[in-house]
Amino acid sequence: MGGENFPRIRIGVGAKPHPDYDLAAWVLGKFPAEDAKALSGRYPDLEAAAKLIMDGKLSLAQSKYNG
Repeated sequence: MGGENFPRIRIGVGAKPHPDYDLAAWVLGKFPAEDAKALSGRYPDLEAAAKLIMDGKLSLAQSKYNG
């Protein structure tokens, strides 16, 4: 790659549950069961968005799937 000319896909994990919570533990830890279930319901959207991006349709993917 060697440059800045490529799309980035960012997926947020939300705010830490408490300011004293270890950031690495929050970011790298397992999803709570409720969050994992909600995320698994979005797999078809994630797949569709990735396909659009790979087909060079970044703007369409952004407008359709950014929440």
